[in-house]
Amino acid sequence: MRSELIRLGYSRDQKKDKKQAVVELNVTAKGGIPLCHRLLPGNASDQKEALKNLETLKKRLKKKDFLIIGDRAMMTKPNLAALLRKKMKFLGPLACKDREFILSFPEEQFQPLAYTSAKGKGGYSGIDTTYSFTHDGRHYTCRAVVVKSEELYEQQRKTLDKQLDKIAKRLDKIKGSLNTRKFKNREYVIGQINKAFEGHGNLRPLFNISLEGENGSLDLSWSYNPEMLEQQHRLLGKYILATSLARATHDANQVLEGYKSRHRVEARFRTTKSTLKIRPVFLQSDDRIRSLVLVNIIALIVYALIEYVCQQEGLAKSAKQALFMFRMPAIVTLTVNGQVVQQIGNIKPFMHDILDALNVKPMELDDMDTG
Repeated sequence: MRSELIRLGYSRDQKKDKKQAVVELNVTAKGGIPLCHRLLPGNASDQKEALKNLETLKKRLKKKDFLIIGDRAMMTKPNLAALLRKKMKFLGPLACKDREFILSFPEEQFQPLAYTSAKGKGGYSGIDTTYSFTHDGRHYTCRAVVVKSEELYEQQRKTLDKQLDKIAKRLDKIKGSLNTRKFKNREYVIGQINKAFEGHGNLRPLFNISLEGENGSLDLSWSYNPEMLEQQHRLLGKYILATSLARATHDANQVLEGYKSRHRVEARFRTTKSTLKIRPVFLQSDDRIRSLVLVNIIALIVYALIEYVCQQEGLAKSAKQALFMFRMPAIVTLTVNGQVVQQIGNIKPFMHDILDALNVKPMELDDMDTG
């Protein structure tokens, strides 16, 4: 039986050779409680499905006034144009980097933002501005906050340095091999230079490369392009948050804070993949695959509710931590006057606190199955 769900597609886990199905999940901003999900074919496009997801939410929630916080896959220009036409509230990073737009703002215009991460890290600054674009011949405008993160800058700078160093070593190796064996051929050398930039084509403008001479007497020279390199460094750690939120109700700091709340949906996906272990999937029938995903989503809802209640009561930071606390109880079986009775042993006070918060009554002796 040929599955309509299990397909090759873009792998978020860098497993391009593995077939997959795609789970679309919506959670609340407060508490990260799963609202609804859809199971899509493994080759489904995030960009195309984003608007369908919005329509599904509107029907199921029977509300028009809600804020959609999405990722780059959602904030393409076609999707952004549709959101603006439908007058829906949205917040998310633009799919396109838009170099020229970011580079148009001098560094001194970035103002410090008060936002700090859950780990207490700050170092954010931003510019509250307006973003304009054209799609299908129509002009659109929305609010945008250009964000700069010092932590992200350092991460991307280190990555860039490694990539540049790798390319530079490859170019030096090609230069050292010139006019020997295959490297006597100009076309072959050009092919090797192109291979040096495989997967990093965006970095090609950062290099000035010159290959002179005829076959057998070639000369290669290269250097960094200082102007393009400076521009690349100015782009590091920066992204554009597009939003419909009004400045009168949400300043730039609140816009950033709202966007950062989307980590809850990512955390729920991590829980599904790790704690609940939804994969690997060995089922072949699409109906059974849908049933498996549904059971996991129900388990995820229970997991999220446990976490939310425990956090509200200050009892545990996560559901995983709360569940870990219950590793100690044991079912004790006793024989009293020939009658077998059972009871839960090793219950600690903090366990009672969690059960009280969840409105769950611990099993008493009379409630136990003594059969």
